[in-house]
Amino acid sequence: MLNNDILQNIKNYYDVYWGINSIYENWAKHHDLTINSLFTLYLIYENPGHCTLSFLCEKLLFPKQTINTILDSFEEKGYLVRETSAKDKRSKNILLTKAGGQYAASLLTELLNFEQEAFLQMSSAEREGMMNGNFAFYHNLKEALEKSEKQSGGIR
Repeated sequence: MLNNDILQNIKNYYDVYWGINSIYENWAKHHDLTINSLFTLYLIYENPGHCTLSFLCEKLLFPKQTINTILDSFEEKGYLVRETSAKDKRSKNILLTKAGGQYAASLLTELLNFEQEAFLQMSSAEREGMMNGNFAFYHNLKEALEKSEKQSGGIR
């Protein structure tokens, strides 16, 4: 039987999750991006020299076609290049050009300032509580899925 208090917590969590995503989507739109292209750019910028299509797909949980469309758009603007990996000739490293690095640095600094402003409105205890709560939920959700997979023999 489902616990009504827990169900309400889950619904509230979804509202917050979707609300935060909506804020990022609106911020991205004001910068002629989508939330998907914003976070793709973030990962490329934060992982210089270690960024591949499979890495982006794994981190963002997007299909290859979605990532490739985003990469094509950034490449057309001169923001990135794709170079064959020395380690695996079948893979391409995704690298920001000088213009792409400058664009990403400027954009992501503006985003970080926006996020920092929100965090500064919270007390240290609220920030720590948010991070601890999110980590605990992530950890417990992962364990619940693994337990379910073991019991059922895999994901359905």
